Amino acid sequence: MADIEDITGWRDEFNDLEGRWDNEWVAFLYQFLNKLEPMIPVSQVLHFIKILLENEDTLAAMKEVAEWEKLMDASGPFEDDAPEMELYPEDAVVMMNEFWRWFCFRAGYPPVYAAFRLAGVDVASDILRGDLPGVQSPETKAFLLKRYAFILRASEEGDLALAGKRSFFSTRRSLAPFSNLVVSKHWMRLSREATDFYMSINRFPATRTSQKSVETSEFRLKPG
Repeated sequence: MADIEDITGWRDEFNDLEGRWDNEWVAFLYQFLNKLEPMIPVSQVLHFIKILLENEDTLAAMKEVAEWEKLMDASGPFEDDAPEMELYPEDAVVMMNEFWRWFCFRAGYPPVYAAFRLAGVDVASDILRGDLPGVQSPETKAFLLKRYAFILRASEEGDLALAGKRSFFSTRRSLAPFSNLVVSKHWMRLSREATDFYMSINRFPATRTSQKSVETSEFRLKPG
């Protein structure tokens, strides 16, 4: 685990990396372009969540994201011209999009969107909303390993037993098998974020309902 507990000045450094756009930064960001992304150890995502929730600026942004996701789960998704979109925490979303990339760069972790930006931010939101215990709890680790089994792997032998537990997942956010045609609003949101992400990096035209997400999505190609 890299020693980056103090994230003071992270945004200035991120902006500098983006501004220079040198070979090191570009190679890091696009190292898995047209390649199969690796499975990420759950310990790395837990480290990311810990940093998110222990630092003042990222915690403030996460609280805004958590409130938005609470509204989305209750009433979303929304069209971009819906009144609820006035509550969309654009600055907080942009911060999360920037922070996860900087964090992976400094920690030496693979920049895998699904592991850090989706799973990490989503579970941090669940913790803030009281849907999951703290970042150090076995239940939170088990939840990550079960829900995000497509991209996260056990970090140590004991994690394999946690991943096999099912009783904890009888919560309101448990998933039916993917063969089930009933799709939760939560997964509709994740699907939309992922779609907007790939639209943005390929410069596909955005639809009206996804424009705001594209405007604040990460991995925008460097202009010029």
